Amino acid sequence: MSDKEFILIAGCGYRGKRLAQRLIKNGCRVRGLTRSSEHAAQLTALGIEAFVGDVTKPETLRGVEEDVTAVYHLMGSMSGSDEQLFQLHVQ
Repeated sequence: MSDKEFILIAGCGYRGKRLAQRLIKNGCRVRGLTRSSEHAAQLTALGIEAFVGDVTKPETLRGVEEDVTAVYHLMGSMSGSDEQLFQLHVQ
């Protein structure tokens, strides 16, 4: 690992991509968590290390935290049941 900060952005959509671009410009390495392989390709094209996984399915997240020094939680879904929102934003 380099001396650079290594940031994980959980929910690397519209806001997450803008944050990632600014972090990269400031010399950080960035890993973006997304549920979609298609979206992962877009992240990679922007210089973001893409990781495909789903925070509601812990088995898909193995290794996502490797070498990470900080995390931004930007998953913005506000729809769904109270239980689903609790699972997404709290658990």
